[in-house]
Formats: sequence, C-alpha cells, structure tokens
Amino acid sequence: HIATVGSDPTSGAIANAVAALATDGETQERLRREPRQMRNGTHELLRYDSPAHITPRFAAVDTELAGKRVRRGDAVLAMVGAANRDPAAFPRPDEIDIERDARRQLGFGQGEHICLGAPLALAILESALNGMVRRFTRIELAAAPEYGPSIELRVPDRLLIRCE
Repeated sequence: HIATVGSDPTSGAIANAVAALATDGETQERLRREPRQMRNGTHELLRYDSPAHITPRFAAVDTELAGKRVRRGDAVLAMVGAANRDPAAFPRPDEIDIERDARRQLGFGQGEHICLGAPLALAILESALNGMVRRFTRIELAAAPEYGPSIELRVPDRLLIRCE
C-alpha cells in the first residue's frame, strides 16, 4: 500500500502532532521547558493521532474475532487509531500526556510488521517538533484542519497555524 509508506506518513505525523500541540498550550510549554521529554512526547503524539489509522492485513489462521468467524486468508482491517486510544492499554487515551510510556503505540506497527523507516521517521518528527517549540512561543490553529477522504492515512490536506 503506497499510501502508507514514504514521506506522506512522516509529513502527516508532523502535521497531526503540530495540530495536537496547537490545541494544547500546556504541553507546548512543557516541551519548551523540558526538552528531554521530547522523545517521549513524540511517541505520545503519534499515539494520540497517528497518520496510519487503518492497516489492511490477512488472517494467518482460522479464528474468531468479536464473535465472527475469520478464516485463514480473509482480509481484515486493523484499526490502529482505535487501538492507540484503547483505555486498557493507555489510560485517559483522549488526553495528551508526555510522561506516558507510549512506545508501544501502533503508529509504526509492531513486531514483524513494524515500519522499516520508523527510526528515521521518529527522528524527523522529533527534530521538527523540537524546532517548532523552540522557535515559537505560541502555536495555535488558525482554522480547523481539513482532512481528505482516505481511510488508510489520516493526515490533513490543509493545516493553517498561527505562530508567535
């Protein structure tokens, strides 16, 4: 799936993270005061709004899922966005908490399906966010983000921010 590899998910992760920070001045300020929290904050922002929201997979074995029979080879959709907001895995999932250990977020996949570019994408995202919070004293939305029709990759088609 071309839409979920390359620079689109990375630039989308930056846009999603900036949009989230633009609505959370407290987290912005904390990252300015405590730059050592940026690595953890980067994982948390990916958990909060990962660009990959749905990942297609094929069942490896016959199984039952939510009361439905799934046969080996059946196509299934892994709901990454929902898993990253699962309260059993991440208490208070609708809040950004840069102290949360979010390294198990599924924005890059996990296990044998982890994105090969994850270390590079994480470094790019962390660097971009560091630059933003150091350069600007305030980042806010100038308009609500506009999203396209893709169900696989959730990234803004348009993101307007105001920075001071």
